[in-house]
Amino acid sequence: MKSVKVSTCFALALASASLMGDAPVVTGVTMRQGPTRRVQVDYSLNIPAVITLDVQTNVDANASANATAGWVSIGDIRLRTASGDVNKLVTNATGRIYWEPDKDWPEGGVIPNIRAVVTAWATNSPPNYLVAEIVSPYTVRYYTSPEAFPEGSCTGDVYKTEKLVMRRVPAAGVEWYMGSPAGEYGRENVNVASKETRHAVTLNEDFYIGIYPLTASQLSLLLDLTPPSNGTAMRQARQSNYLSYNAIRGSTDEGVDWPTTDIYTVGSGSLLKKIRNKLKFTFDIPTEAQWEYACRAGTGTSLNIGVSPSNTSSPSITEYREIVGHARLVNGVDVGTTTPNTWGIYDMHGTIARTWCRDWFVADLGSADDTSGNGPVSGTTRVLRGPSYGSYDIEIRSANRHKTGRAPDQIETGSVAGDIGCRLWLPVTLY
Repeated sequence: MKSVKVSTCFALALASASLMGDAPVVTGVTMRQGPTRRVQVDYSLNIPAVITLDVQTNVDANASANATAGWVSIGDIRLRTASGDVNKLVTNATGRIYWEPDKDWPEGGVIPNIRAVVTAWATNSPPNYLVAEIVSPYTVRYYTSPEAFPEGSCTGDVYKTEKLVMRRVPAAGVEWYMGSPAGEYGRENVNVASKETRHAVTLNEDFYIGIYPLTASQLSLLLDLTPPSNGTAMRQARQSNYLSYNAIRGSTDEGVDWPTTDIYTVGSGSLLKKIRNKLKFTFDIPTEAQWEYACRAGTGTSLNIGVSPSNTSSPSITEYREIVGHARLVNGVDVGTTTPNTWGIYDMHGTIARTWCRDWFVADLGSADDTSGNGPVSGTTRVLRGPSYGSYDIEIRSANRHKTGRAPDQIETGSVAGDIGCRLWLPVTLY
């Protein structure tokens, strides 16, 4: 498919599997332990797939190796040293994984008290987390949770500066409500020209979205520039800004005009083109519906932590802003320092800059059901979602829409300097 360059034999294998409806299957799993307690796991694989490892311990002395009952996982955090043919796309018919329990699980047992469970994920249904290394050699890894990351967490600076962490969002076929209900505090603000008319939306596929907005360091590395130092005003882990829509995706002069052109069409000199050339995946930015769905994480409240505060309640929306978003008029903070939503996505309720969405802006999305989430086919400005450091407290709400959007070539307006950035998005069908 268009989202990655693959070898001929791999492409044929994928095409054959797709036509035949084959699912990846792991067989012949063996596990052995050397004198240093290093564990080696070997397995066979019928078609290319993303491979992950779990190790389970036998809590029931009578449980058989092939039984389901009597075995429990030791947890992803104890598998951080797993290496070899694991946490990545495996195209060979056989694979080998190494694991260092002395480092990850020194208090644990030895064979035969543990067993390896190797899982093969179809390439159109990969694990929940994708981590892309944006320093050469640009590797891509997959994990079932952040606890399996080599550092054991997604909150370390390396994941805000030298890697991109993408979270799979379970959206396919889920009906949810975009916009705000009548009576939600902030909905009828007279300074807001755009409407938040509540309507049902059903998206047709899962997708990945960045758990953080794109940062200054990540942007510099993707553009082959020297990242800023942490002593500068634009610190490494601070959200990048001063980005126009055209700089990210390309302009209509280049034939880039979502949704009349598909996601594969981006400008030759655009940021997305550079990202795609490096990482070989079809990175983009989310549509407005995808952004709000990812922000809400299943909630229907004004904030994605399950509350709908006002300025007359206690805690007020101003006080909640300190929990879920950065304080107003404070623009020197790093991403990922506030409370994430239940899907582990940070800063949807605000950091230093608004974020571009892929759609053309329309003042009122209407009340009709939406089964595409693509937005209007034409317009003069593009959608901005999320607040910036200059936004009022009512603008941190999940449903809030920037009142007019911005022209695609525009970076800033009025007294607010460079207040637009982006959050990356990726189709869940990767190959």
